[in-house]
Amino acid sequence: MKVNVWDRVKIHYTARRQDGTEFDSSRTKMKPFEFTVGLQEVIPGIERVVQEMEVGERRKEVFKPEEAFGQRSDSLLLKVASGTIPPDVS
Repeated sequence: MKVNVWDRVKIHYTARRQDGTEFDSSRTKMKPFEFTVGLQEVIPGIERVVQEMEVGERRKEVFKPEEAFGQRSDSLLLKVASGTIPPDVS
């Protein structure tokens, strides 16, 4: 059964940087990520891949920047003084 626009889905994912280091995972949270397909609640690459998948299918994907968080832009970075952000905030 294919996933369609407006379907509510639950997925497990692990996100890694280009060097392979993990920066986010639903598995460490011990709960799948849930979203509605087509509402742009996730990065474009996940929207695309989920719609190509069958229910229960597993897949590994590498997304280009435009399908993920976009190209790096130093103009979007904000410099803050050390100690400004509390240590328990992620």
